[in-house]
Amino acid sequence: MVKQAAEPEGFRLFELRFGDDSTGDAAVWISFFLGPSYPTNAPSIQVLNRLRHAVLAKLFAHKIGRVPYIRFRTRQEAAG
Repeated sequence: MVKQAAEPEGFRLFELRFGDDSTGDAAVWISFFLGPSYPTNAPSIQVLNRLRHAVLAKLFAHKIGRVPYIRFRTRQEAAG
């Protein structure tokens, strides 16, 4: 589901982590990796927002039973 929403927006690298959040609810953390030169202008932020909404819509439509947390990270943040 995540891949179907991410690929049309050009995001092929992402990570899924499953566990319980701080309130004890079942959760999934979805991290999308941005390149170091990813622009921070209005159009690029709109792409990220569109991707976030598309992923959430797919997850909620499939009633995944987990709280989704979506984040956008650089590879350096993921390694550290």
